[in-house]
Amino acid sequence: MRYGYDLEYAGVRAESLGIYVVRRPDIPAPEYDMEAIVIPGRDGVLHKDNHRYHPIEITIEFNYLEKPEAWAEKWRHVKRWLSARNARLCLSDDADYFYHVYAVRLETNARTARELGTFSAVFSCDPYQYLKTGEMEQEQDLADADLLAADGSPILETGGEQILTTCRMAVLQNPFDGCCPLFRITGEGTCSFSVNGNWMEAAVDEEIFIDTEREAAYTPKGELAGRKVSGDYRAMRFLPGHNELTTSGDFTIYITPRWREV
Repeated sequence: MRYGYDLEYAGVRAESLGIYVVRRPDIPAPEYDMEAIVIPGRDGVLHKDNHRYHPIEITIEFNYLEKPEAWAEKWRHVKRWLSARNARLCLSDDADYFYHVYAVRLETNARTARELGTFSAVFSCDPYQYLKTGEMEQEQDLADADLLAADGSPILETGGEQILTTCRMAVLQNPFDGCCPLFRITGEGTCSFSVNGNWMEAAVDEEIFIDTEREAAYTPKGELAGRKVSGDYRAMRFLPGHNELTTSGDFTIYITPRWREV
């Protein structure tokens, strides 16, 4: 049964439990959520773009060998392992990526021999694959921003020196699909910052987290701090390609980008 292919779920490898993947799973392509609207008496259909993908399901077949007197206990162990929710699924042949799994549905455990159990698990997943490197927090190297004219040229003083604003900025390149970063801001006072010209304000008391995926703000202790933030969380998400981060004041910004691909 063992041929080198494995997976990790909720931080536990299947092989470490004596559970083996029967065959490499098929991975479905996420379906884009484009809603068709039929209007009676009108030819064709209209389409509503919901700007999202539907979740996917990955079905994986497992088996295991166990002594008859311990066979049922092994199955109970499997059920405890796969009962984890909102956990990561990592496949050994795609080690740089993982799936966010909402829940796992177990199908019948077929006892095809006295010591052999075979079952399938259906992993209900977020449609995206996430890069492990995108889970690493990075401090942003913010540089003084130039004051520019409408045509993009720098504004100069009479002596020819370039005028700097009180803002600082950084450029982030996203080589993947649009993503929902987590911001951590440290400092004291009101921090105004923007992503691609979309501004948000946060009242910072030493440290605050701004999660554009959950659309929530919270303290280091996990206490909700939505009242300390004003702005559109979705507008702070990163687009594919070039993204500009701008802030004012003496604050330090850390970003966990959560890179992802369909």
